[in-house]
Amino acid sequence: MSPAVVDKEAIRKVVVLVDSLDRRTADLLLERLDEATARLVRDAWMHLDVVDEAEREAVISEFLQAGAPVRATLRLMREQAADEASFTSKHDGERQSDEQQSKDRRKPFQALRAVDAEKVVKILADERPQTIALVLAHLPHTQAASILARFSPVDQADIVRCLIDLEEADPVVVRELDRALAERLSNIVRFKRRRVAGVSAVAGIVASAEERDGERLLDNLGMFAPDVAGKLTPKRLDFNQFVRFDDVSLGIVFERADPELVTLALWGAPAGFQRRVLDQLPQITAEQIEEDLKSIGPVRLSDVEEARRRLAEMAENLAIRRKIRIPPELRRLLQLPVDDSAEQSTFVREVG
Repeated sequence: MSPAVVDKEAIRKVVVLVDSLDRRTADLLLERLDEATARLVRDAWMHLDVVDEAEREAVISEFLQAGAPVRATLRLMREQAADEASFTSKHDGERQSDEQQSKDRRKPFQALRAVDAEKVVKILADERPQTIALVLAHLPHTQAASILARFSPVDQADIVRCLIDLEEADPVVVRELDRALAERLSNIVRFKRRRVAGVSAVAGIVASAEERDGERLLDNLGMFAPDVAGKLTPKRLDFNQFVRFDDVSLGIVFERADPELVTLALWGAPAGFQRRVLDQLPQITAEQIEEDLKSIGPVRLSDVEEARRRLAEMAENLAIRRKIRIPPELRRLLQLPVDDSAEQSTFVREVG
């Protein structure tokens, strides 16, 4: 696919698709493009705005229809549906509604039918392709396709091969697998409820404390138990929001990061933002990073994403400990106390 003949709409579709995939799959997709087109896609992805869910679903749907593993699975499922319809038509067809409901209740993997695809993938993640294929064959076709699409391309191919070769399973085996997966799902739900209840209780205590006491508690947690403090403040700070930081706060964040991490994070960022960051770093460090940005070779999108995620996490922890100043709206976003006097004060970098 040459960039000379790719229009903006096609590029945007690829960018939206890449933005919707996990890092490993996104890299596999980009590696199939020629270098020039891949760079176009990466550059466009760096400046991608908020994507409407309807557009995202349309792009993913178009990709699924074009993807060979998924297409093969959908075709197999359509054939299975036709066989089921043919089998049903041979019967007299006069069934009472209560009999149909009773039949539905006997279908295997009922517990998984009410769960979103992401959770099902987590439950099946450690299973063999043969087991995953057996489960998908017993789920509604639309749900099965959605689950399959969330596995890596390599896993998709293995699962589809097993679906094609799938034979009638022993009902006892199916029931045992159904019971095991339902129990696994139940354990996950109970564990999440316990975690949510615990975090909610602590968050409620902090929120109900006197303002100074609450801030002191958050400061202490940020200093001595940053992992706990992080659970009390939603992790929603994004690298793209760094443009709203003041120069001193930017310097504090990027000075604490490894230069290689900074180089990866700045790759593909707007030139003006790169300049702002480099101006806050020691001259020798800034010159080295600037040189690395000019000479850097092919970069994996997953590496850039990971570098930016780590910097955003670092900024969150610094904000929790009040070591950097972030705009009031971002403090509210992170559910941090907004202190007008602190926002107006001058932050300085720690030396030594």
